[in-house]
Amino acid sequence: MTSKTKVSTFTVAAVAALCIVAPISAHAQSLAVTCEGGAGGDVCDQSDINEIVADVNQNATDIDANTIAASNAQTAADNAQTTANGAATTAGNAQTAADNAQTTANGAVTAAGNAQTAADNAQTTANGATTAASNAQTAADNAQTTANGAVTAADNAQTAADNAQTAADTAQSTADGAVAVNATQQTEIDANEAAAANAQSTADGAVAVNTTQQTEIDANETTAANAQATADDAVAVNATQQTEIDANETTAANAQTTADGAVAVNTTQQTEIDANETAAANAQSTADGAVAVNVTQQQEIETNEDNIATNVTNIQTNANNIATNVTNIQTNADNIATNSADIATNAADIVDLKDGLSELRGDLNKGLAMSNAMEVFAPDPGSNFRLNVGTGFHDGESAFAVTASGRVGEAGSTIVYLGVAAADGTAGGKAGVSFQW
Repeated sequence: MTSKTKVSTFTVAAVAALCIVAPISAHAQSLAVTCEGGAGGDVCDQSDINEIVADVNQNATDIDANTIAASNAQTAADNAQTTANGAATTAGNAQTAADNAQTTANGAVTAAGNAQTAADNAQTTANGATTAASNAQTAADNAQTTANGAVTAADNAQTAADNAQTAADTAQSTADGAVAVNATQQTEIDANEAAAANAQSTADGAVAVNTTQQTEIDANETTAANAQATADDAVAVNATQQTEIDANETTAANAQTTADGAVAVNTTQQTEIDANETAAANAQSTADGAVAVNVTQQQEIETNEDNIATNVTNIQTNANNIATNVTNIQTNADNIATNSADIATNAADIVDLKDGLSELRGDLNKGLAMSNAMEVFAPDPGSNFRLNVGTGFHDGESAFAVTASGRVGEAGSTIVYLGVAAADGTAGGKAGVSFQW
Protein backbone atom coordinates (compact mmCIF):
# COMPACT_ATOMS: atom_id res chain seq x y z
CA MET A 1 0.00 0.00 0.00
CA THR A 2 1.41 3.38 -0.98
CA SER A 3 1.50 6.39 1.32
CA LYS A 4 -1.13 8.13 -0.79
CA THR A 5 -3.52 5.19 -0.35
CA LYS A 6 -2.86 5.29 3.38
CA VAL A 7 -3.77 8.95 3.54
CA SER A 8 -6.92 8.31 1.48
CA THR A 9 -8.00 5.63 3.99
CA PHE A 10 -7.46 8.09 6.81
CA THR A 11 -9.59 10.65 4.95
CA VAL A 12 -12.43 8.16 4.44
CA ALA A 13 -12.44 7.61 8.20
CA ALA A 14 -12.69 11.36 8.75
CA VAL A 15 -15.57 11.65 6.28
CA ALA A 16 -17.47 8.73 7.82
CA ALA A 17 -17.06 10.12 11.33
CA LEU A 18 -18.14 13.62 10.32
CA CYS A 19 -21.14 12.38 8.33
CA ILE A 20 -22.40 10.35 11.31
CA VAL A 21 -21.47 12.51 14.28
CA ALA A 22 -22.46 15.97 13.05
CA PRO A 23 -26.12 15.24 12.18
CA ILE A 24 -26.83 13.03 15.21
CA SER A 25 -24.99 15.16 17.78
CA ALA A 26 -26.71 18.32 16.52
CA HIS A 27 -30.21 16.92 15.88
CA ALA A 28 -30.62 13.63 17.75
CA GLN A 29 -32.97 15.32 20.23
CA SER A 30 -35.02 16.81 17.38
CA LEU A 31 -35.47 13.41 15.75
CA ALA A 32 -36.92 12.07 18.99
CA VAL A 33 -39.98 14.35 18.71
CA THR A 34 -42.61 14.23 21.46
CA CYS A 35 -45.87 14.44 19.58
CA GLU A 36 -48.38 16.70 21.30
CA GLY A 37 -51.06 17.20 18.65
CA GLY A 38 -54.20 15.31 17.73
CA ALA A 39 -57.37 14.43 19.55
CA GLY A 40 -56.09 11.01 20.53
CA GLY A 41 -53.38 12.27 22.93
CA ASP A 42 -49.63 11.74 22.11
CA VAL A 43 -50.23 11.40 18.39
CA CYS A 44 -48.03 13.20 15.80
CA ASP A 45 -49.90 15.93 13.98
CA GLN A 46 -48.80 17.81 10.82
CA SER A 47 -46.60 20.31 12.72
CA ASP A 48 -44.66 17.46 14.35
CA ILE A 49 -44.18 15.79 10.95
CA ASN A 50 -43.02 19.12 9.47
CA GLU A 51 -40.46 19.41 12.27
CA ILE A 52 -39.13 15.92 11.47
CA VAL A 53 -38.91 16.80 7.74
CA ALA A 54 -37.02 20.00 8.59
CA ASP A 55 -34.54 18.01 10.70
CA VAL A 56 -34.01 15.54 7.85
CA ASN A 57 -33.36 18.44 5.43
CA GLN A 58 -30.90 19.95 7.92
CA ASN A 59 -29.13 16.58 8.12
CA ALA A 60 -28.82 16.56 4.31
CA THR A 61 -27.30 20.06 4.42
CA ASP A 62 -24.84 18.95 7.12
CA ILE A 63 -23.89 15.92 5.02
CA ASP A 64 -23.12 18.23 2.05
CA ALA A 65 -20.96 20.39 4.32
CA ASN A 66 -19.20 17.28 5.61
CA THR A 67 -18.57 16.17 2.01
CA ILE A 68 -16.87 19.52 1.30
CA ALA A 69 -14.86 19.19 4.53
CA ALA A 70 -13.85 15.66 3.50
CA SER A 71 -12.68 16.98 0.11
CA ASN A 72 -10.60 19.63 1.88
CA ALA A 73 -9.19 16.96 4.19
CA GLN A 74 -8.25 14.86 1.13
CA THR A 75 -6.50 17.87 -0.43
CA ALA A 76 -4.58 18.51 2.81
CA ALA A 77 -3.58 14.84 2.98
CA ASP A 78 -2.40 14.92 -0.66
CA ASN A 79 -0.34 18.04 0.11
CA ALA A 80 1.18 16.27 3.12
CA GLN A 81 2.05 13.31 0.89
CA THR A 82 3.63 15.64 -1.68
CA THR A 83 5.67 17.28 1.10
CA ALA A 84 6.84 13.87 2.34
CA ASN A 85 7.78 12.84 -1.22
CA GLY A 86 9.66 16.12 -1.63
CA ALA A 87 11.51 15.43 1.64
CA ALA A 88 12.55 11.98 0.37
CA THR A 89 13.69 13.47 -2.98
CA THR A 90 15.62 16.23 -1.18
CA ALA A 91 17.32 13.65 1.05
CA GLY A 92 18.30 11.67 -2.08
CA ASN A 93 19.69 14.84 -3.69
CA ALA A 94 21.64 15.55 -0.51
CA GLN A 95 23.20 12.07 -0.64
CA THR A 96 24.07 12.55 -4.34
CA ALA A 97 25.63 15.94 -3.60
CA ALA A 98 27.67 14.40 -0.77
CA ASP A 99 28.88 11.63 -3.11
CA ASN A 100 29.82 14.23 -5.73
CA ALA A 101 31.68 16.22 -3.09
CA GLN A 102 33.62 13.09 -2.08
CA THR A 103 34.47 12.37 -5.73
CA THR A 104 35.65 15.96 -6.22
CA ALA A 105 37.77 15.74 -3.07
CA ASN A 106 39.35 12.51 -4.33
CA GLY A 107 40.12 14.29 -7.60
CA ALA A 108 41.73 17.12 -5.64
CA VAL A 109 43.96 14.63 -3.79
CA THR A 110 44.95 13.01 -7.09
CA ALA A 111 45.68 16.43 -8.62
CA ALA A 112 47.80 17.34 -5.61
CA GLY A 113 49.72 14.06 -5.97
CA ASN A 114 50.28 14.79 -9.65
CA ALA A 115 51.51 18.28 -8.76
CA GLN A 116 53.99 16.80 -6.25
CA THR A 117 55.22 14.32 -8.87
CA ALA A 118 55.66 17.16 -11.37
CA ALA A 119 57.66 19.09 -8.76
CA ASP A 120 59.91 16.06 -8.10
CA ASN A 121 60.50 15.64 -11.83
CA ALA A 122 61.27 19.35 -12.12
CA GLN A 123 63.82 19.06 -9.28
CA THR A 124 65.50 16.08 -10.96
CA THR A 125 65.62 17.58 -14.47
CA ALA A 126 67.75 20.72 -14.67
CA ASN A 127 67.17 21.38 -18.38
CA GLY A 128 63.82 23.07 -18.90
CA ALA A 129 63.42 23.47 -15.10
CA THR A 130 61.79 26.89 -15.37
CA THR A 131 59.04 25.59 -17.70
CA ALA A 132 58.44 22.52 -15.52
CA ALA A 133 58.15 24.69 -12.41
CA SER A 134 55.63 26.92 -14.19
CA ASN A 135 53.58 23.86 -15.18
CA ALA A 136 53.73 22.54 -11.62
CA GLN A 137 52.52 25.89 -10.30
CA THR A 138 49.62 25.82 -12.79
CA ALA A 139 48.72 22.28 -11.67
CA ALA A 140 48.78 23.43 -8.03
CA ASP A 141 46.50 26.37 -8.90
CA ASN A 142 44.10 23.96 -10.66
CA ALA A 143 44.17 21.66 -7.63
CA GLN A 144 43.40 24.62 -5.36
CA THR A 145 40.49 25.61 -7.62
CA THR A 146 39.18 22.01 -7.58
CA ALA A 147 39.43 21.93 -3.77
CA ASN A 148 37.53 25.21 -3.55
CA GLY A 149 34.84 23.69 -5.78
CA ALA A 150 34.71 20.66 -3.48
CA VAL A 151 34.20 22.94 -0.46
CA THR A 152 31.39 24.75 -2.32
CA ALA A 153 29.79 21.40 -3.23
CA ALA A 154 30.00 20.31 0.42
CA ASP A 155 28.32 23.58 1.48
CA ASN A 156 25.57 22.96 -1.09
CA ALA A 157 25.16 19.40 0.21
CA GLN A 158 24.86 20.76 3.78
CA THR A 159 22.20 23.24 2.61
CA ALA A 160 20.30 20.42 0.84
CA ALA A 161 20.50 18.31 4.02
CA ASP A 162 19.14 21.25 6.06
CA ASN A 163 16.26 21.58 3.55
CA ALA A 164 15.61 17.84 3.84
CA GLN A 165 15.54 18.15 7.64
CA THR A 166 13.06 21.04 7.37
CA ALA A 167 10.86 19.02 5.01
CA ALA A 168 11.04 16.04 7.39
CA ASP A 169 10.06 18.30 10.29
CA THR A 170 7.11 19.54 8.21
CA ALA A 171 6.09 15.95 7.45
CA GLN A 172 6.38 15.12 11.17
CA SER A 173 4.17 18.10 12.03
CA THR A 174 1.64 16.97 9.42
CA ALA A 175 1.68 13.44 10.85
CA ASP A 176 1.20 14.84 14.39
CA GLY A 177 -1.76 16.82 13.05
CA ALA A 178 -3.17 13.62 11.56
CA VAL A 179 -2.85 11.89 14.95
CA ALA A 180 -4.67 14.83 16.59
CA VAL A 181 -7.39 14.59 13.93
CA ASN A 182 -7.70 10.85 14.65
CA ALA A 183 -8.09 11.61 18.36
CA THR A 184 -10.79 14.17 17.53
CA GLN A 185 -12.49 11.66 15.25
CA GLN A 186 -12.39 9.05 18.00
CA THR A 187 -14.07 11.53 20.35
CA GLU A 188 -16.71 12.25 17.72
CA ILE A 189 -17.21 8.52 17.11
CA ASP A 190 -17.71 8.00 20.87
CA ALA A 191 -20.23 10.86 20.85
CA ASN A 192 -21.91 9.25 17.83
CA GLU A 193 -22.20 5.94 19.65
CA ALA A 194 -23.69 7.77 22.65
CA ALA A 195 -26.10 9.60 20.34
CA ALA A 196 -27.01 6.31 18.66
CA ALA A 197 -27.66 4.80 22.10
CA ASN A 198 -29.83 7.80 22.97
CA ALA A 199 -31.68 7.40 19.68
CA GLN A 200 -32.23 3.71 20.47
CA SER A 201 -33.52 4.64 23.91
CA THR A 202 -35.82 7.23 22.31
CA ALA A 203 -37.05 4.61 19.83
CA ASP A 204 -37.74 2.20 22.70
CA GLY A 205 -39.68 5.01 24.40
CA ALA A 206 -41.62 5.55 21.18
CA VAL A 207 -42.50 1.83 21.10
CA ALA A 208 -43.69 2.08 24.71
CA VAL A 209 -45.75 5.17 23.79
CA ASN A 210 -47.21 3.28 20.84
CA THR A 211 -48.12 0.41 23.16
CA THR A 212 -49.86 2.89 25.49
CA GLN A 213 -51.56 4.48 22.50
CA GLN A 214 -52.72 1.04 21.30
CA THR A 215 -54.17 0.36 24.75
CA GLU A 216 -55.99 3.69 24.65
CA ILE A 217 -57.20 2.95 21.12
CA ASP A 218 -58.49 -0.44 22.25
CA ALA A 219 -60.21 1.28 25.18
CA ASN A 220 -61.65 3.84 22.75
CA GLU A 221 -62.90 1.04 20.53
CA THR A 222 -64.48 -0.65 23.55
CA THR A 223 -65.97 2.65 24.63
CA ALA A 224 -67.20 3.24 21.10
CA ALA A 225 -68.78 -0.21 21.02
CA ASN A 226 -70.43 0.43 24.34
CA ALA A 227 -71.54 3.79 23.11
CA GLN A 228 -72.89 2.16 19.98
CA ALA A 229 -74.90 -0.30 22.07
CA THR A 230 -76.14 2.50 24.26
CA ALA A 231 -76.89 4.58 21.19
CA ASP A 232 -78.81 1.74 19.62
CA ASP A 233 -80.89 1.46 22.75
CA ALA A 234 -81.33 5.24 22.83
CA VAL A 235 -81.94 5.89 19.10
CA ALA A 236 -85.55 6.39 19.57
CA VAL A 237 -84.96 8.46 22.68
CA ASN A 238 -82.20 11.02 21.67
CA ALA A 239 -81.13 11.70 18.04
CA THR A 240 -78.58 14.25 19.26
CA GLN A 241 -76.65 11.55 21.19
CA GLN A 242 -76.47 9.49 17.98
CA THR A 243 -74.81 12.41 16.19
CA GLU A 244 -72.25 12.73 18.99
CA ILE A 245 -71.56 9.00 18.83
CA ASP A 246 -70.97 9.25 15.07
CA ALA A 247 -68.54 12.10 15.71
CA ASN A 248 -66.76 9.99 18.33
CA GLU A 249 -66.45 7.13 15.87
CA THR A 250 -64.96 9.48 13.26
CA THR A 251 -62.48 10.84 15.81
CA ALA A 252 -61.54 7.31 16.82
CA ALA A 253 -60.97 6.39 13.17
CA ASN A 254 -58.76 9.47 12.71
CA ALA A 255 -56.82 8.57 15.84
CA GLN A 256 -56.29 5.06 14.45
CA THR A 257 -54.99 6.48 11.17
CA THR A 258 -52.64 8.85 13.02
CA ALA A 259 -51.38 5.98 15.19
CA ASP A 260 -50.72 3.87 12.09
CA GLY A 261 -48.70 6.79 10.64
CA ALA A 262 -46.72 7.08 13.87
CA VAL A 263 -45.93 3.35 13.70
CA ALA A 264 -44.68 3.80 10.11
CA VAL A 265 -42.56 6.80 11.20
CA ASN A 266 -41.12 4.79 14.09
CA THR A 267 -40.27 1.96 11.69
CA THR A 268 -38.44 4.42 9.41
CA GLN A 269 -36.59 5.88 12.41
CA GLN A 270 -35.57 2.39 13.53
CA THR A 271 -34.20 1.71 10.03
CA GLU A 272 -32.21 4.95 10.17
CA ILE A 273 -30.93 4.09 13.66
CA ASP A 274 -29.80 0.67 12.41
CA ALA A 275 -28.06 2.32 9.45
CA ASN A 276 -26.37 4.80 11.81
CA GLU A 277 -25.15 1.96 14.02
CA THR A 278 -23.74 0.16 10.96
CA ALA A 279 -22.08 3.36 9.76
CA ALA A 280 -20.65 3.96 13.24
CA ALA A 281 -19.18 0.44 13.26
CA ASN A 282 -17.69 1.03 9.78
CA ALA A 283 -16.27 4.37 10.93
CA GLN A 284 -14.69 2.69 13.96
CA SER A 285 -13.12 0.04 11.71
CA THR A 286 -11.86 2.72 9.32
CA ALA A 287 -10.46 4.75 12.22
CA ASP A 288 -8.64 1.65 13.51
CA GLY A 289 -7.14 1.22 10.03
CA ALA A 290 -6.11 4.89 10.04
CA VAL A 291 -4.35 4.41 13.39
CA ALA A 292 -2.42 1.45 11.92
CA VAL A 293 -1.51 3.58 8.89
CA ASN A 294 -0.32 6.36 11.18
CA VAL A 295 1.93 3.90 13.05
CA THR A 296 3.46 2.80 9.72
CA GLN A 297 3.92 6.42 8.63
CA GLN A 298 5.59 7.23 11.96
CA GLN A 299 8.01 4.34 11.44
CA GLU A 300 8.79 5.57 7.92
CA ILE A 301 9.36 9.12 9.23
CA GLU A 302 11.71 7.80 11.93
CA THR A 303 13.60 5.81 9.26
CA ASN A 304 13.91 8.98 7.15
CA GLU A 305 15.18 10.90 10.19
CA ASP A 306 17.81 8.19 10.83
CA ASN A 307 18.89 8.29 7.16
CA ILE A 308 19.10 12.09 7.25
CA ALA A 309 21.21 11.95 10.44
CA THR A 310 23.54 9.44 8.74
CA ASN A 311 23.78 11.71 5.69
CA VAL A 312 24.61 14.70 7.91
CA THR A 313 27.38 12.67 9.59
CA ASN A 314 28.75 11.56 6.21
CA ILE A 315 28.65 15.15 4.92
CA GLN A 316 30.53 16.34 8.02
CA THR A 317 33.12 13.59 7.46
CA ASN A 318 33.46 14.67 3.83
CA ALA A 319 33.83 18.29 4.93
CA ASN A 320 36.60 17.26 7.37
CA ASN A 321 38.33 15.26 4.61
CA ILE A 322 38.05 18.23 2.26
CA ALA A 323 39.56 20.52 4.91
CA THR A 324 42.45 18.05 5.30
CA ASN A 325 42.87 17.94 1.52
CA VAL A 326 42.90 21.73 1.36
CA THR A 327 45.64 21.77 4.04
CA ASN A 328 47.63 19.14 2.11
CA ILE A 329 47.19 21.09 -1.12
CA GLN A 330 48.42 24.25 0.59
CA THR A 331 51.43 22.30 1.92
CA ASN A 332 52.11 21.01 -1.59
CA ALA A 333 51.81 24.53 -2.96
CA ASP A 334 54.33 25.74 -0.35
CA ASN A 335 56.68 22.87 -1.24
CA ILE A 336 56.27 23.65 -4.94
CA ALA A 337 57.10 27.31 -4.27
CA THR A 338 60.22 26.23 -2.34
CA ASN A 339 61.17 23.84 -5.16
CA SER A 340 60.62 26.59 -7.71
CA ALA A 341 62.99 28.89 -5.78
CA ASP A 342 65.58 26.09 -5.50
CA ILE A 343 65.21 25.32 -9.20
CA ALA A 344 65.67 28.99 -10.09
CA THR A 345 68.84 29.10 -7.94
CA ASN A 346 70.13 25.91 -9.56
CA ALA A 347 69.34 27.29 -13.01
CA ALA A 348 71.34 30.45 -12.23
CA ASP A 349 74.24 28.34 -10.90
CA ILE A 350 74.11 26.19 -14.03
CA VAL A 351 74.26 29.30 -16.22
CA ASP A 352 77.27 30.52 -14.21
CA LEU A 353 78.92 27.10 -14.57
CA LYS A 354 78.26 27.09 -18.29
CA ASP A 355 79.79 30.57 -18.61
CA GLY A 356 82.81 29.54 -16.52
CA LEU A 357 83.24 26.33 -18.48
CA SER A 358 83.03 28.24 -21.75
CA GLU A 359 85.66 30.67 -20.48
CA LEU A 360 87.89 27.81 -19.33
CA ARG A 361 87.44 26.08 -22.67
CA GLY A 362 88.52 29.28 -24.44
CA ASP A 363 91.54 29.67 -22.15
CA LEU A 364 92.48 26.03 -22.73
CA ASN A 365 92.22 26.43 -26.50
CA LYS A 366 94.35 29.58 -26.33
CA GLY A 367 96.95 27.79 -24.21
CA LEU A 368 97.11 24.88 -26.63
CA ALA A 369 97.41 27.32 -29.56
CA MET A 370 100.29 29.17 -27.80
CA SER A 371 101.95 25.86 -26.95
CA ASN A 372 101.79 24.87 -30.58
CA ALA A 373 103.29 28.23 -31.58
CA MET A 374 106.18 28.10 -29.04
CA GLU A 375 108.16 25.25 -30.53
CA VAL A 376 111.90 25.46 -29.66
CA PHE A 377 114.70 24.19 -31.91
CA ALA A 378 118.28 23.68 -30.66
CA PRO A 379 121.11 25.47 -32.51
CA ASP A 380 122.62 23.39 -35.25
CA PRO A 381 126.16 22.11 -34.79
CA GLY A 382 128.62 24.94 -35.35
CA SER A 383 126.02 27.54 -34.22
CA ASN A 384 125.64 28.99 -30.74
CA PHE A 385 122.22 30.73 -31.01
CA ARG A 386 118.86 30.14 -32.76
CA LEU A 387 115.77 32.39 -33.05
CA ASN A 388 112.33 30.98 -34.05
CA VAL A 389 109.09 32.74 -34.97
CA GLY A 390 105.92 30.63 -35.25
CA THR A 391 102.14 30.43 -35.07
CA GLY A 392 99.84 27.88 -33.51
CA PHE A 393 96.15 26.90 -33.79
CA HIS A 394 93.69 24.86 -31.72
CA ASP A 395 89.85 24.60 -31.87
CA GLY A 396 89.33 28.04 -33.40
CA GLU A 397 92.01 29.83 -31.36
CA SER A 398 95.30 31.14 -32.89
CA ALA A 399 98.59 32.33 -31.29
CA PHE A 400 101.88 34.02 -32.28
CA ALA A 401 105.18 33.13 -30.55
CA VAL A 402 108.88 33.95 -30.55
CA THR A 403 111.40 31.44 -29.13
CA ALA A 404 115.20 31.46 -28.79
CA SER A 405 117.88 28.95 -27.78
CA GLY A 406 121.65 29.14 -27.21
CA ARG A 407 124.64 26.98 -26.26
CA VAL A 408 126.31 27.66 -22.93
CA GLY A 409 129.77 26.57 -21.81
CA GLU A 410 132.99 25.65 -23.54
CA ALA A 411 131.79 22.22 -24.55
CA GLY A 412 128.46 23.59 -25.72
CA SER A 413 126.58 20.67 -24.20
CA THR A 414 124.12 22.89 -22.31
CA ILE A 415 121.38 24.64 -24.18
CA VAL A 416 119.22 27.39 -22.67
CA TYR A 417 115.88 28.29 -24.32
CA LEU A 418 112.94 30.62 -23.78
CA GLY A 419 109.77 31.72 -25.61
CA VAL A 420 106.80 34.09 -25.44
CA ALA A 421 103.39 33.85 -27.17
CA ALA A 422 100.16 35.85 -27.44
CA ALA A 423 96.61 34.75 -28.32
CA ASP A 424 93.57 37.11 -28.30
CA GLY A 425 94.72 39.22 -25.36
CA THR A 426 96.27 36.32 -23.49
CA ALA A 427 100.06 35.95 -23.15
CA GLY A 428 102.18 32.99 -22.21
CA GLY A 429 105.75 31.94 -22.08
CA LYS A 430 108.24 29.17 -21.32
CA ALA A 431 111.91 28.77 -20.44
CA GLY A 432 114.22 25.86 -19.79
CA VAL A 433 117.69 24.31 -19.86
CA SER A 434 118.71 21.25 -21.83
CA PHE A 435 121.80 19.19 -21.06
CA GLN A 436 123.42 16.68 -23.33
CA TRP A 437 126.59 14.57 -23.17
